[in-house]
Amino acid sequence: MFSVSSDLSHLYEFTSFEHTRKPPVIGLTLDDIDTRQDSDSFWYSEYPWYAIGRRYMEAIVRAGGIPVALGRNLSSASYYADILDGLLLAGSGFDIEPVLYGENIRHKTTIPQPSPMQAVWALAQKMLVQAKPLFGIGSGMQLINVLKGGSLIQHIPEEVPEARDHAQHMMLIYPYHKVEIVQGTKFYESIYRFDATYAESIKNSYNNSLFIQTNSYHHQAVKKLGKGLKVTAQTDDGIIEGIEASQGPFCVGVEWQAEFLMNPVDLIVFKNFIDAAREGRM
Repeated sequence: MFSVSSDLSHLYEFTSFEHTRKPPVIGLTLDDIDTRQDSDSFWYSEYPWYAIGRRYMEAIVRAGGIPVALGRNLSSASYYADILDGLLLAGSGFDIEPVLYGENIRHKTTIPQPSPMQAVWALAQKMLVQAKPLFGIGSGMQLINVLKGGSLIQHIPEEVPEARDHAQHMMLIYPYHKVEIVQGTKFYESIYRFDATYAESIKNSYNNSLFIQTNSYHHQAVKKLGKGLKVTAQTDDGIIEGIEASQGPFCVGVEWQAEFLMNPVDLIVFKNFIDAAREGRM
């Protein structure tokens, strides 16, 4: 699907932990499906169940971490934060409740999680307080922005009518649009650090930004940027596709589904996350 320079090819082999130091333990948030409130979920079970795409866990392993699925239990948030080396806020089939970012009107397309978000919210906050790495994908990136005091576009087609449709109608294994990675960000610099030759091959000579092809499956996006966050990636229609904390520990989000590892940059951001989690426990 993409070409990889010789220096990066080793990244696409699964990591073996047999002869390495104990890998960092990474918690992954889950969708909480309550069949009592969502009758469409009966296809799996008539009882409440958790869900996550297996590609998230595979990407964590490939980058050198040990994935652990986390149930939603508010009383366990402090314990989770103590034992985890990093937290991945996985993308969700649901939206963030608008009241969490100060909006009382919910757009008709906004579908919040049937179960409350308190457990995920509390855990993410505790990870921030303990200065442990936080990585958000899709709605997970949006949650980081809201945690930092930012807000969201509830429905791109209505609030940004000139923007393209960001919910692709093909399988997510296929690229959908071009994303610009902004020069002067830690994300940008990390790509050069992994492979300068590859970075040069995707650089735009006009403004020195890096451009990659990504998938896309979201109808919401970052509106007001959260405190201490910086835009790392965007599309040409003005939609923010990546964020990072300007200072402090690793706190990064990407809007596209990077767990599909469709280009070297996707794995690089996972590697950055796992490296930060490993360094944080030393």
